[in-house]
Amino acid sequence: MKYLKAILPVMALMIMGLAANAFAGANGAEFAPVETALLDWAQGGLGRALALGIFLVGTGVGIARQSLMSIATGLGGGLALFYLPDVITSIVAAMIV
Repeated sequence: MKYLKAILPVMALMIMGLAANAFAGANGAEFAPVETALLDWAQGGLGRALALGIFLVGTGVGIARQSLMSIATGLGGGLALFYLPDVITSIVAAMIV
């Protein structure tokens, strides 16, 4: 507690120094190829195969446990994998504008 008064100004200066770097590259152009690749994978053949696999595993577990919750979880996971990139892109685009 006695060192808190000495540490607080140093921490404030560090936070202010980091805040200037937080706005560097705000448009994200350097990550555009990565974003495009991930979107293509998630909504292309790989994404559909993974979504179908998640659903089938959930269905198999649901049949084994005799519960509909596993099937619903598998369905939700598959839908989230396929549609969530569009939702995230829409939310981020709405926040930037």
